[in-house]
Amino acid sequence: MGQTYLGVLFEEGTYPHLAIKDKVDPSITGVPRYDEAIKYYKLAVEQGFPEACYRLAMMQLEGRGTKPDIRSAVKNLQIAAQHQNIKAIYQLAVMQSSGR
Repeated sequence: MGQTYLGVLFEEGTYPHLAIKDKVDPSITGVPRYDEAIKYYKLAVEQGFPEACYRLAMMQLEGRGTKPDIRSAVKNLQIAAQHQNIKAIYQLAVMQSSGR
């Protein structure tokens, strides 16, 4: 769960308390660090956290911090949906209705 939360902080750019540890300019806030977000989401996915699966899938789908990868995104959305993540279920339905 902690890795998912760290991923969210880096994805949204709300990590000023982590900036000093990471040697990033602590005066900079609101700057997403997608590479770090992906790293922490992948760790959380390995531990089976559905929210991390959903968030990683959306980054893969939208190409944030990585090249767009629909196959990996769908795989992660399906894992999250199997754990009753409503956002993943909805996203899969939207993708299916649009023919993706």
